[in-house]
Amino acid sequence: MKTTLVFFLVALFAATAARSQSQPTVFENAAPAKTPGGLPCLLLNWKKGNENTAYYLVERSADGKTFKPVAVVFTAEDPAFCTYAFRDQMEAKGGSEIYYRIGLVNEQKEVTYLPVRKTSFSSNNASLSAADADHTKRR
Repeated sequence: MKTTLVFFLVALFAATAARSQSQPTVFENAAPAKTPGGLPCLLLNWKKGNENTAYYLVERSADGKTFKPVAVVFTAEDPAFCTYAFRDQMEAKGGSEIYYRIGLVNEQKEVTYLPVRKTSFSSNNASLSAADADHTKRR
């Protein structure tokens, strides 16, 4: 009986630990798109992780160093809602590069940035690549 109880407790602990492992937010994609009004834009997508996030801060840069905020995206109250998007109506010309970063802002107003991503444009296509692999945290 004690062996069964110990086995059950170990299994319960292992299941709880596996469930609580962090799955970070991931900046998934950037692609040319159109706004509901038909204007050209760049559609950014990211998938929410397990972090405590009150809202997302989307920032843009022309050089990858000096970023300016372009949007605030609030998190949904429904925990099952996990895919977020932002349509940036900036003017992108063929061959241009624009850098984006997404800040995860918690209830204490602490910001943790996802890795910077660089978008490259050519005709009707956009590609997203990593520009910096570090998470940066600031208050």
